[in-house]
Amino acid sequence: MAWHRALLEYLKNEEAELWDWFSSNKVVSEAAESVRLELLKSAYRIDRDSSPELYAAVDRVADRMSAAMPVTLYQSQHASGLNASLAFLPDEVHIVFYGPIQETLADDELAALLAHELAHHELFSLDEGEFLIAGQILTPWWRMRQRWRSRTNLAFLAALHGTVLRSSCCTGGRRN
Repeated sequence: MAWHRALLEYLKNEEAELWDWFSSNKVVSEAAESVRLELLKSAYRIDRDSSPELYAAVDRVADRMSAAMPVTLYQSQHASGLNASLAFLPDEVHIVFYGPIQETLADDELAALLAHELAHHELFSLDEGEFLIAGQILTPWWRMRQRWRSRTNLAFLAALHGTVLRSSCCTGGRRN
């Protein structure tokens, strides 16, 4: 977690304008509306009444994790493979299933998947959402890297890693 916190500090200090933009109330509000719209367009809500066993599993996991927020489950209309994701909204947990999760996973596997997604929400909620903001800044770059796996991008990642460590982690926050 030390590297993650160092990365946060690097982004806040070295990319201050970008950080300020992503953390602004306007952008946060627009992101929440975008998440809600995407859920409406791409998934259908799984009701508690129609899937009581599934929601019982969610409630057990949430209780173990002391997650007090309401959890809503969705099934993606565009499923490819088996997966799940968190559609992050502050103070609300929205988990989207891709593929036949309920029919495929054993009870303990489903519990692990739900715990994983709840942990994402917990992480994104820490420190006033700073890890979420970092993810929003870095995700476009990461996607581009996935498409263009070139030596240049790998060198950039190594340089970024070295810069973050030199600027925050190893120097106690002092810049060299």
